[in-house]
Amino acid sequence: MTSNGNDGGDGNNGNSRDGDTSAPLAVKEHARLVNDELEARMPLGEMSIHRAAEHLLTAGGKRLRPALLLLVAESLGRDPEDTLPPALSIEITHSFTLIHDDVMDDDPLRRGAPSVHEKWDVPTAILTGDYLYSKAFEIALETDASEPKLNRVMEMLSATCTRICEGQALDVELSDADTVSEAEYIRMVELKTGVLFAAATGIGALVAGSDAYDEAYDYGLKIGKAFQIQDDVLDLVAESDDLGKTRASDLFEGKNTLVTIHARSQGVDTSLPRDATDEEVDAKVNEIREAGSIEYAREHARKLVKEGKQDLTALPEGEARTALEELADYLVGRTY
Repeated sequence: MTSNGNDGGDGNNGNSRDGDTSAPLAVKEHARLVNDELEARMPLGEMSIHRAAEHLLTAGGKRLRPALLLLVAESLGRDPEDTLPPALSIEITHSFTLIHDDVMDDDPLRRGAPSVHEKWDVPTAILTGDYLYSKAFEIALETDASEPKLNRVMEMLSATCTRICEGQALDVELSDADTVSEAEYIRMVELKTGVLFAAATGIGALVAGSDAYDEAYDYGLKIGKAFQIQDDVLDLVAESDDLGKTRASDLFEGKNTLVTIHARSQGVDTSLPRDATDEEVDAKVNEIREAGSIEYAREHARKLVKEGKQDLTALPEGEARTALEELADYLVGRTY
């Protein structure tokens, strides 16, 4: 369930950080609330799965998804402090997908630190992912909402987890397919990544008791897809140290992304041998860039963000809505 993320203004050699933007201040402040709440719940226990879960949860991360939930709820009149449990459940759900994704892709790094299966072992990683999955629902039950709203929150979270698994399964199927269309890729991205962003924004509107649920959900779905497309771009153009994972891993693994689908349509062989040197990686990325594939993907992501920002007009004007607009732009302006 690949969910790394970055965007950016790569230069001619793919290493420039010109044009990089920082997350909006409001997002950082809300991310700090999430981090403080996570820290307050540590330690989770003494077993290896507890230590492995803490290893990932405390390794960093932008906390974009929980910040989205808090900001949507705040824009609709809810105090962020009152909506921390569902926000935390969204972040923990995200974390369980990362652990399982790293196992499936055999990625040695996550957020610049050894991935769970690398630091412990595969069985521990699988169990830790399962543990976090259950923990997300346990914490979601702490949501301060009426019983009907709480039931909706739990329904959304469970349906979202189902769709994420379907998206990951589709990703596996597409990786073995001889040809993959852009429509198939976008559907996979929607399920694998977009629906968790949408759950965050949708739940934010739900716990605030707003009639703008559909618009909030659609905003999250669109910027979530844009986030993943930008992630696929950054897999090629960002440095490994910035990514917190191996650069060009999608090419090494033969993954189908909007970038590689477009590049192959332009006659580019997007495969890389596992023992490719840094120079060979640079040469392949330059070939893909010259085919227009990187800019093609970025433009698609920018279009999704523009459409998502239009959905925000259903929310009241104010600092929180402005932060949501800025966050959407940030997702396709980041370089790591």
